[in-house]
Amino acid sequence: MAPVDDKDAAELPGLIRAKRLLGSFRGYSPVDKTALAKIIQAIGQMALENPEIAEIDVNPVLVEGDKPVPRMPW
Repeated sequence: MAPVDDKDAAELPGLIRAKRLLGSFRGYSPVDKTALAKIIQAIGQMALENPEIAEIDVNPVLVEGDKPVPRMPW
C-alpha cells in the first residue's frame, strides 16, 4: 500500500520467491537493492498521485549490469 517508506521498500524484494536472483547469481553482480527500492517507492508515489489507478503491473523489471530497469507496458 502506498506510500512505501524506505524500510518497507528495502524489505519487499526479500519477500518474493525468486529473491535469490537478486543476489550474486551465475557470475552476475547482485542487483542494486537501493535502486530497486527507489522503483518500488516511485510506483507507490504514482498510485498516490493518481487515485484512479487500481493496480500497476510492472513486469518485468530487467537488470542491466547491477541496475534494475522497469519496463512499463506502454
